[in-house]
Amino acid sequence: MEIKTFKKGEKFYHATMQIDNIGGKDYTEILQTLSDSSKGNENSDWGNSLYTSQYKDVALGYICQDGEKGCIIELEAKEPIPCFYSDEIIYASSSCGQYTPESTKEEISKFVQEKVDGPFMTFLGNKGYVFECFHDDSKRTEVIIPSCMVEKFVVVKVNYLRYNTREFRYEEI
Repeated sequence: MEIKTFKKGEKFYHATMQIDNIGGKDYTEILQTLSDSSKGNENSDWGNSLYTSQYKDVALGYICQDGEKGCIIELEAKEPIPCFYSDEIIYASSSCGQYTPESTKEEISKFVQEKVDGPFMTFLGNKGYVFECFHDDSKRTEVIIPSCMVEKFVVVKVNYLRYNTREFRYEEI
């Protein structure tokens, strides 16, 4: 576990199939929609957060149903963003499920000098941190942003797309 800081201007990608909530809105309204939609599952360790990646192909993986329409939203950090980075392999295999490994909580507790209590991402957001961990066995990472920190980003681009079993195609929808 280490603490790192994303710099102002760094890019992040979020993909969604809920384009009805995005279409026709300006970038400020889209960010508000992302903030609103990230609030949920408050009692879950991984709820109350927006899933992003600095790798566009990781974000695109969330739109993986043949024939489905979606969009990829490019976000940019408005300010430096503190982050806990975990290289624990359990995240690559997704074997931790809906719960945060105790080893992660213990390490973060040492850094913040307080026991991680309550839902994990809500706790991190209250302390002002995002969380980066492996997304898959290829060790590509995702950055999970607590809902209370979504406002620290701006939307800079939205691309609508359709997925088929061979490729993502950007298109006007």
